[in-house]
Amino acid sequence: MVVYRHIAFIQSTSKGFDKDNIISFDMEGKMATPKDLQAFLSGIENLLAEVKNVPGVLNASSMDHESIIADYGSTSDIHWEGGNVGNVINFGNIGFNYGMIETLGMQMATGRSFSRSLSSDSSEIIFNQAAIDMMGLKDPVGKTVKMWGRDRKIAGVVKNFHFESLHQQVKPFA
Repeated sequence: MVVYRHIAFIQSTSKGFDKDNIISFDMEGKMATPKDLQAFLSGIENLLAEVKNVPGVLNASSMDHESIIADYGSTSDIHWEGGNVGNVINFGNIGFNYGMIETLGMQMATGRSFSRSLSSDSSEIIFNQAAIDMMGLKDPVGKTVKMWGRDRKIAGVVKNFHFESLHQQVKPFA
């Protein structure tokens, strides 16, 4: 009974994103070992365009990790105005392509998702609500943070989603 209830809990609890009817795969061959970044990015865009043409496919996007669950990078190299220099916050992070937030059915708390029509989006960032709360930012959209030495404007805040065990509190994510 305990195992049944545990499995039922896991299956019925919202994780903050839709994992059903999602297919993911690793890049292999020439796509996995690009010699030229522009050719790689162009190849990704061509692949996504072709995948979107497959009957039944509603959307396609890419990210720089295999999965959002337990396969993500992390950094503490994010700085913001008013941030406590002595308080190190470790942020989970994944690079998302356009349409990934929509593909995964994530909900925006404020602001917007990345947009292909805005060329500035390559230098923008989206945080989860836990990150914004931990950073103590009020009205974060449009504010600038420095990540890995580069200025990034906050485009939006996505509602919290579980990317680790449901036993753990949702952590800051960029």
